[in-house]
Amino acid sequence: MLLSGLEIQDIHDWFSNEQGKRLKARVGVQGNVSLVRVNDSGSLAASVKVRDISASGIGILHDTRLALDEQFVMLLPTRTHTIPMMCSVVYWEPLAPGLFGIGAKFDRILSAQDDILLAPQTAPAGSIGREGPITRLVHAIERKLRAAG
Repeated sequence: MLLSGLEIQDIHDWFSNEQGKRLKARVGVQGNVSLVRVNDSGSLAASVKVRDISASGIGILHDTRLALDEQFVMLLPTRTHTIPMMCSVVYWEPLAPGLFGIGAKFDRILSAQDDILLAPQTAPAGSIGREGPITRLVHAIERKLRAAG
């Protein structure tokens, strides 16, 4: 899964507030994004610092080590919306006690159907209006961005 040049530009612009810069293969950025780990017992969201981003992946700083090949959802902000991206860990290294550098590749952008599959199975299958955990987080982030802008 690769992000389009326009999506990378939107994400970069959101972090740097600079428009019109030509992007390189890997762009250093500073900012926070939401990382959502989803497992059998539900989902756990954390705010992580972004080190760099490219069309195919992202480098982050996290207080928790993520295992190689572990999948998680990264909520990538743009100027107009949030992109829920399924990612896989390809690299990690301890940087200091309680701090890990993590490299992840983008697998695919999640759809609403993917999100419902991640939702806890408390509502009957096929419920109308059922949202998954990622959609709820995306809506909350977008409300916060609208309120700030």
